[in-house]
Amino acid sequence: MADLEPKHDQTECGGACPLCVQARRMVSAVVAGSMNEILASLGEGDLDSARRRAAALLSVLEEVPPSIAALVGDSSFAGLRSAVEKGLWETTIGDMNAAWTAFQTGLLDWCATYPPYHV
Repeated sequence: MADLEPKHDQTECGGACPLCVQARRMVSAVVAGSMNEILASLGEGDLDSARRRAAALLSVLEEVPPSIAALVGDSSFAGLRSAVEKGLWETTIGDMNAAWTAFQTGLLDWCATYPPYHV
């Protein structure tokens, strides 16, 4: 099992050191990529694929270490989780437009908080 204990104390650098910035970039890129894949599936009319991708993303979000959540922002993760849950629900009931809106809004909110590749 991987060691999930932080080796770096972000309180010392205020989250501004190169290591913290790189960690936020990686997390943000993965989230944006996952959300874009879900939106692409919806754009192709593939609710089943969108549902599977959303469920997988939700599963990953449930396992985010507290140190990473704190670094990126606990409220950002909570908002993202809420958007993914809403979008997943909409795919379950077959409402593609509502699902698209939920995932797109979640992605826009996420990127507004911490844009991928923003220094």
